[in-house]
Amino acid sequence: MNTLIDLAIFQLSVYGASYILTGSTLLDQPRDWLSNFLESRYDLTNNSLLKFVYDKLGYLINCIICASVWLAVLFFVIFQNSNIISISSNIYDLIIYATISPVFAMYMNGILMEERPNNEEL
Repeated sequence: MNTLIDLAIFQLSVYGASYILTGSTLLDQPRDWLSNFLESRYDLTNNSLLKFVYDKLGYLINCIICASVWLAVLFFVIFQNSNIISISSNIYDLIIYATISPVFAMYMNGILMEERPNNEEL
């Protein structure tokens, strides 16, 4: 039971951090600045590899699913020796946490970002 609670805390913290990085108004201006910077670098370069990198980085800073994978790996390393929650330290659990995180982020995003119908439609 403790492991299930620790997993829920881990997934909620990953989702919260990935939402703050990709969708919150708190980091809206830095995200816009970085998107504009990458777009301008994309327009200036003629190298196809750099264009690919700039295009994908511009996409990744706005993708909550991608952020949840990288933050799951980062949080796994941080919480590995923590007394707050117990996360095991083997590579198999890292793979499990990194693959569960985008699914959990999609699920939470579907619940929290779902538009509510107006009272007139009911």
